[in-house]
Amino acid sequence: MGTFRLHTRLGITLAGVLAMATAAASPAFAANTVSGSAFGESVNVTVAGINVTSGPLPTVALPATGGSQTNSLASICVSSVASTCDVLSAGILNVSTSGSTAGPSSTSSASVATANAFHGLVTADLISSTCSADANGVSGSSSLVNAKVGGISVAANPAPNTTLLNVGGIAKVVLNEQTSSTGSGANSITVNAVHVYLNAGPVASGDIIISQSHCDVAGGNVVPVGTIGVIGLTGLAGLGFALVQHRSWQRRMAAAARAQSLA
Repeated sequence: MGTFRLHTRLGITLAGVLAMATAAASPAFAANTVSGSAFGESVNVTVAGINVTSGPLPTVALPATGGSQTNSLASICVSSVASTCDVLSAGILNVSTSGSTAGPSSTSSASVATANAFHGLVTADLISSTCSADANGVSGSSSLVNAKVGGISVAANPAPNTTLLNVGGIAKVVLNEQTSSTGSGANSITVNAVHVYLNAGPVASGDIIISQSHCDVAGGNVVPVGTIGVIGLTGLAGLGFALVQHRSWQRRMAAAARAQSLA
């Protein structure tokens, strides 16, 4: 009777450890995540020794669980001298972002109307950017309506990272500036429709960004067997070994008892 109870207890223990170890050792899947953001303008420049900053304005940010966000601003006036709007002026600024963890996917856009950056260095009726990201990769583009850089008309849909050097003798201007990263289950891209790099030393230096869009997705990954699962499997092996040894001991005792009864 005692032997039966011992085997029963060992069997229950083994079954419990097996269930725990199997659950702990089973791979888990991390949830897909998304992110997105956009802004209309960002200014950080120094003009004749005066530091001038603005923004990012207006902004939106997408939660990691997805959704949709929009924002707008009626106008902007950024000045190094009060109320002159000499650094940047613009009409309505619109931004949006949306995404879903199903897939996953993310899209963002930004637009700025009637823009005038740094004393007419860059002008346009409309400056906009857009981006998208999903499990397959990323894409981005910029659109410039009636845009001029240094007084010269530029393409409405410039190629990525179109760079104009020594504009007006004070700046480098990059149109449709794109930076991206793909691989390992994560894809992201940032698009600046216009990025002005002022590089005239003490006269003017710093950055003016107009219409930035950012998109980012990360697919769920398999989480490997954890430490608990390894410990559980090790314990299962140990209990199995103990049960085998116990049964072997029983057989030896039974054989000894038979031999004694025949003596």
